[in-house]
Amino acid sequence: MSSVLLNFFPFVIVGTYLASFLYFDRLLLVEARLHQDDWKRDGSPVGIYTWAREAGAKLRPWYDGVALLLFLRLYVCWLFRAPSWIHEDAAAHRSLNLARSLFWLLVVEMIVCKALM
Repeated sequence: MSSVLLNFFPFVIVGTYLASFLYFDRLLLVEARLHQDDWKRDGSPVGIYTWAREAGAKLRPWYDGVALLLFLRLYVCWLFRAPSWIHEDAAAHRSLNLARSLFWLLVVEMIVCKALM
């Protein structure tokens, strides 16, 4: 039984990560459109889904490492400290809360996976 769960957990973990990244991508899109000054101050990061759609592809072009690092840096920073403009926008605040919840769900999934090993 535990081997079946161990084979299943990597897919759940990756799916949770991607869902969290997609909600965070929504925040970057709002920041880029409505809060241009903050977006430029953050280094003009581009999200996973936004990038793919602008490039006309279904998947993100992973070759631009700098933009990917900016995305990941903001993702980690905003998990613990949100910019002030997010609290003013209800949809952005909801997206951030969902991204945070999915991140913490990921942590719980990894703890459970480790306990099953």
